[in-house]
Amino acid sequence: MVSKTSFSGRVAALARPLLPACLLLAPAAARAATLQVDKANVACSDSSGTPYCTVQAAVTAAAAGDVVEVAAGSYIETITIDRNLTVTGAGISTVAGACAGQTELLGAPAVTVTAGATATLSGVTLKGTINQGGAVYNAGVLTLSKAEVCQSLAFIQGGGLYTTGALKLEDVQVYDNGPAAAGVEGGGVYVAAGGSAVITRGTFTGNQAARGGAIAVAAGGVLVLTQSVLELNIADVTVPTATPGEGGGIYNAGIALIDQTSVGGDGAGNVVIDPTGAGGGIYNAGGLLLTRSAIIENGVQGLGGIALGAGLYNAGVAAVISTTVSGNLFTSQLTGWGAGIASSGTLSLSNVTVTANVNTGAGAVGAGVYVVGGTATMRNSIVAAQGFGDDCSGAMVTDGYNLDSDGTCNLVSVAAGGTDQPAVNALLLPLADYGGPTRGHALSEASPAVDGGDPAGCLADVTGGGVPTVPLLADQRGSIFTDVVNAAAGACDSGALEFELVRNGMMEDDDTLDRLPDGWTGSGLLAGDKLFCEPSLAHA
Repeated sequence: MVSKTSFSGRVAALARPLLPACLLLAPAAARAATLQVDKANVACSDSSGTPYCTVQAAVTAAAAGDVVEVAAGSYIETITIDRNLTVTGAGISTVAGACAGQTELLGAPAVTVTAGATATLSGVTLKGTINQGGAVYNAGVLTLSKAEVCQSLAFIQGGGLYTTGALKLEDVQVYDNGPAAAGVEGGGVYVAAGGSAVITRGTFTGNQAARGGAIAVAAGGVLVLTQSVLELNIADVTVPTATPGEGGGIYNAGIALIDQTSVGGDGAGNVVIDPTGAGGGIYNAGGLLLTRSAIIENGVQGLGGIALGAGLYNAGVAAVISTTVSGNLFTSQLTGWGAGIASSGTLSLSNVTVTANVNTGAGAVGAGVYVVGGTATMRNSIVAAQGFGDDCSGAMVTDGYNLDSDGTCNLVSVAAGGTDQPAVNALLLPLADYGGPTRGHALSEASPAVDGGDPAGCLADVTGGGVPTVPLLADQRGSIFTDVVNAAAGACDSGALEFELVRNGMMEDDDTLDRLPDGWTGSGLLAGDKLFCEPSLAHA
């Protein structure tokens, strides 16, 4: 593992020789030209460009660094970008989910970026059908922003987008993409070996494939996913195929770093349709770091067989931090184990809340966390109050300061020389929006998880190897911890969300701005508790 210091040093060393060259080259850079494309203009000409009639004609005529502006309209052509260009359109669908943008690029695929080329696309709707990457095939460096990829199909991989290069998506909607044949992987996005996808504020809805309904990452591929939402995506093997139904939301065999992302939602979970399917929300066969996120109401459907991990199935190495796993389930016709999390690999949970997950059939075993094999370690976490089935099953290892509600997680109580709280009611509040980008279960005022974390400070294991090394400075909401901290202990809380008085509606205004409440209506506080207040709206 590369240390933070050595990593920073390497980046600085790489950057130093580049800076003088950039400063010398900048004054000599030629001014970029802007080429216009408007098929509806009666004067359009692909020879004179007054304006151009087709996007490809403008791309072919452009020099590296130029800008191609595409007017509103539907352009049915296969566009190949083999030089550094910026392409802008008039905008995407004005009606959400209509897949009828103001500037539509339609082809097979609509856009190909070749190796060695760097392209930026924005304000466009992309759709098409082809073997790999129904709408977009990227072998270069592609940034796609304020765009949508929809109603596209692939015969092999990547119903919407396929990348073997570097792909960056910002504020992009990827929806209703899927397979043109059985066995397709990556309904929305497929990241091939050697490729990478960095996705910020992406929405993935209604995509479908045999494996990786929204996103599939091959071995040797890298996914970085932040501030995104994945809902109603499906891994479907209703049509017989050798590809198993895995990862309704995400299938990862490479490296996946996921932060502040909702995988599923209330009544909008991701689903695997397969009698022996796994990973309704996420199937991990590679390396997964999942932080400050939520896996909610994902499922596995099928008749017969035994399914695993309706929320998360881990067959690789997974580190889950400050995350809620709630309400994941199997259909009643299917025996399922590990509705929340099932793991046969290496699993580490740090400040995680696992609750309200539902096993079915004869599957009372480990509805919260089911350790099929490998190793599983948890610290400062809550596994409690499952909808049906035990909290845990298998060789769960405690690293201290955990809580379960039925005594099945191999926790060690204080009386037995440990620091855990086995077989106690966590007193969790219902799933709701308690602040931040993802939903979760807040702690009630009387919850034994309040100040239940390690008094020396809550640390997270970011490698999945079971050794916590990184101090947690924020909870699932992504904000600095705001809670009632016991002056003697100074502990954070167990679970994904810190107890927060203001969010729980128990703190009055701080009109005097002395960071103390003007009046107090709470109860059950210790004499040494410190009260952290927020100003009233009048002083905000």
